[in-house]
Amino acid sequence: MKQLSSQMMPYLEPNLGYEYQVGGSLRIDAPSYVIRQADSALYEALRIGTFCYVFNARQMGKSSLRVRAMHQLKAEGYTCISLDMTRIGSEYLSPHQWYERIVSELWRGAMLSSNVDLRGWLNAHPDLSLAQLLDRFIAEVLLVHVSERIVIFIDEIDSLLGLDFSVNDFFALIRACYNQRVDDPTYERLTFCLLGVATPSDLIQDKTRTPFNIGKAIDLQGFRPAEAKPLAQGLVGHVQSLKTAFLEILQWTGGQPFLTQKVCQLVVEAAEARHQPLTIAAIRQVIQERIIQNWESQDEPEHLRTIRDRLLRHGKQANQMLGLYQQILQTPKVSADDSEGQMELRLSGLVVKRGEQLMVHTPIYAAVFDLHWVRVMLDQLRPYAETFNAWVTSGGKDDSRLLRGKALEEALQWSAGRPLSSQDSEFLRASQHLENQETKQANQILNQASRKAKRRLTFSTTLLGITLLLTGGLSLWTTHSIQQARLVTRLERESNNTLAQFEFNQTQALLAAMQSAHELKQRSQCWLVRQRQPWTSRRCLIPKFWQQGVTAYPTSAPILTLQEFINQIRQQDYIIDEASIQFTTQGERILDFGGRIRVWDSAGKQLASFDYKGFNPTGYAQLSPDGQYVLIVGAAEGDTDHNTV
Repeated sequence: MKQLSSQMMPYLEPNLGYEYQVGGSLRIDAPSYVIRQADSALYEALRIGTFCYVFNARQMGKSSLRVRAMHQLKAEGYTCISLDMTRIGSEYLSPHQWYERIVSELWRGAMLSSNVDLRGWLNAHPDLSLAQLLDRFIAEVLLVHVSERIVIFIDEIDSLLGLDFSVNDFFALIRACYNQRVDDPTYERLTFCLLGVATPSDLIQDKTRTPFNIGKAIDLQGFRPAEAKPLAQGLVGHVQSLKTAFLEILQWTGGQPFLTQKVCQLVVEAAEARHQPLTIAAIRQVIQERIIQNWESQDEPEHLRTIRDRLLRHGKQANQMLGLYQQILQTPKVSADDSEGQMELRLSGLVVKRGEQLMVHTPIYAAVFDLHWVRVMLDQLRPYAETFNAWVTSGGKDDSRLLRGKALEEALQWSAGRPLSSQDSEFLRASQHLENQETKQANQILNQASRKAKRRLTFSTTLLGITLLLTGGLSLWTTHSIQQARLVTRLERESNNTLAQFEFNQTQALLAAMQSAHELKQRSQCWLVRQRQPWTSRRCLIPKFWQQGVTAYPTSAPILTLQEFINQIRQQDYIIDEASIQFTTQGERILDFGGRIRVWDSAGKQLASFDYKGFNPTGYAQLSPDGQYVLIVGAAEGDTDHNTV
């Protein structure tokens, strides 16, 4: 016990003046500030006028790095101006307002309020473009009124991504300041340092105008054990073995600045609450209970939720980033490159580049954002999660889990233009390949069946054609016979009625007989029915119009009736009840001369009608042979000599 007390004695006297700072920029004199290789790299580069940029994930100590570099440079006589882009703002600003705020911050940071009337200077240059306004301020005000070397730090530069207008001209101006050194040595006194969570491609698309191909990238890494020794001083008296405990903490945090400060602070709080130094097991318990378990609810100050939100903020890109992260969790070695997906994942802080490999930055991250969490997030993103997971579980061998038909079509539409993980791409390719194979096989089966069906159809069609031909012929003959029988019956009935009517109304009976004979002729010409023995004679009084094709009539009743009427008319010398009926030579016109003069065609249709007032009704009327004229001869009324007119 005495030996144990001797070993524990150094840790029973905590360093009461030591404070850890969880979040925010550390003061220059903060005991927990860790000097890293990036500190000297940035300071040396800026001191000789090199354009620099520090792009890394949040809470990696960029702002603290800037504060320390500014302190060192100011101590050497440099004028340092810090432009915090979150302070300048990005929402609801017009381009004019934004550029004026940049000018105002430069004016204030260089402490030129006693030398330059800023409002007056701005009003004196109303016609300049915005980029020209900033350029003129740097050339005519900043470099004129400040004689020292000037370093302009532009922090939180990723805030520019929220602007509603392009800032390409702003970055082009930074590059122009560098190029001006050739023509104007004054610009050698001006240097820029850009810091933020962004990639060069995020900030400016035009590679010929970007300042990032002329500047120096500062590699900002986590705490290394040799660098982080100052942090161990705060654990004195709160852990049983200082060196072992501190290495255990660095092992869990991966040297991530925010997490390292936070775990150290939690260990100190736990030791004070228990009133005893913590063992390694107790330190692990603190990490599990205070950080990993229920991390979303106790993530204060916010750190893990920031990583989560950056992973998921871009819907289309989230699937690719999560897929890549899943691959890193499952595969010991994933080669690092500068692809957009890898750069975005590194900027989240979740993974880092170590050598030529990508690795999860800390065991805490691996425990919080584990494979289960990744699968849940991916399932929320992809519409085919259930079948995909089953296919992955089978090692990619269960083809029944692949997509087909409409499900595959919807998945391809969802994936269009969306960066996919390697497993998603493989799953969709396998689904397409399987569907193509199945479609090909189905087409082959369909073609074989189609050929068999065509052969059978050809035979059946031939047989059916013969059957239909015979049936059609029989049907046509039957239909023709029925129609012909109906016509004969109707015409014979109408002819009998007409004969009975002639005695009372000769003109109407004659017209009815003409119509029946005309219909018989039209129908008979269509049927092409011929009788063996003609019944007409050379002395037939029927007009030639009806005589044509008389042998083709299926019944002679209408023609006989018409013949009977004509015979009676001619026997009465054209006078029938004060009416005279006569025909043209071809039988194409008929004259009815009884009270009125009416002319009919061979079908019984009335063509003309007019009075012959002023003539004796016993007069004489005659049709011309061509049926175009009517000659009326008689005595005028009141003429006792019966003069001929």
